Amino acid sequence: MSLATFSQTGTNKKVHCFPDSVAKQIAIDLIKGDSAKVELAKTNILVNQLEEKTKTNDRLVTMYVNKVSNYASQIELYRKKETEYHTIVFGLEKDVVKAKKANKYFRIAVSGLIVTTVLGFTIR
Repeated sequence: MSLATFSQTGTNKKVHCFPDSVAKQIAIDLIKGDSAKVELAKTNILVNQLEEKTKTNDRLVTMYVNKVSNYASQIELYRKKETEYHTIVFGLEKDVVKAKKANKYFRIAVSGLIVTTVLGFTIR
């Protein structure tokens, strides 16, 4: 870069020039400033992408928490259903035992009645 690039004109038309070391430092600072602006823009894009990714991950976590809760409630309902099933089956088994006993006593009573009726007819 030439020295004329960094010169400035005043109102009295005098040209003020910067020394070479200052001009080089100004050029370096301008380049760093431009690259910093570009880097800031790219960083903002990355931050936005990271925020979207975080939101997506939060939605996924919420969805899986809901699924786990749903599975837990299904398991609890199955346990209740199984408990009710066992209660009904054991109740029916007890009813069957009672019915068998009643049927046994009924058969004994009917057999006794038949025997006494037959004996009554044979004796007469």
